[in-house]
Amino acid sequence: MSRLLVLPTPLSSTSITLGQLVTDPLYAVSASLKPSTTPAYKESHVQLKYEDTVAHDEYGRFTSTRFVSQLSGQPHYSHENLLLLSAEEMSHTTLHKPAAVFNTLRQDSVTRSFLRKMAYQNKPVFFVTGVQTLKNPSFKRAVIEDGLVAEAKAPQFRLPVRRVDSASSLDNSSHIKEAEEPVLAVELLKVKCLFGAPSAPHSIADLDYEWSYHTIDEGEGLQLSIGLGNPLQATELRALAGISSEEENSEGDWSSSDSDSEDGIGGFY
Repeated sequence: MSRLLVLPTPLSSTSITLGQLVTDPLYAVSASLKPSTTPAYKESHVQLKYEDTVAHDEYGRFTSTRFVSQLSGQPHYSHENLLLLSAEEMSHTTLHKPAAVFNTLRQDSVTRSFLRKMAYQNKPVFFVTGVQTLKNPSFKRAVIEDGLVAEAKAPQFRLPVRRVDSASSLDNSSHIKEAEEPVLAVELLKVKCLFGAPSAPHSIADLDYEWSYHTIDEGEGLQLSIGLGNPLQATELRALAGISSEEENSEGDWSSSDSDSEDGIGGFY
């Protein structure tokens, strides 16, 4: 089962969608392939007047949210680098049967052509199986006071967040303006592609993938091997973004504080 992963910087909902194949989930301009038709998905989990807390590193890159931490059972780090998130609506949508959707995709000639090209270029590929979007979100600098999360009273603070698709920097009361419903978090499955002779052996690491084999050039006896693997983990996504575990762990863990209410810290999820 895939895990919801917080993106270091939210992306436009037009740049990453369900059923898409992406080579770099952190950048909207990376090589990718969107499905020609909308894949079947489960009924979205929707929450109106959504509120959450977001932890970020010293560079402004998001590392976790309360909502995602509760889903995964992982710690929600940071006592100091916090934001209060509020949005008109939060939606979490996942594919109904990710493996079945991918099996259909890998039989498509356009998909195989894309994966063959990525194999030539030795690029990693990921399959988007879930997205968490926000409608009209805003972020405010936050602090922990008496065990509760509260809006910071400090002067305006501008986070040095990487710009994506003309995204505005986040400050003490800023809004993400590049998209009405930006994607805050995603669920990804690993995809591996091999191109060569059918007799080429698999590695031990390939055992983690479910493989299919497709003849490319009968004259030369070449085939494309496509494997669908395990979910990408949060530590792996942070490694792609250059966020070290040591950097994150040094901030502390407040996921199980005795002062937490049943509804989360300060009533935030």
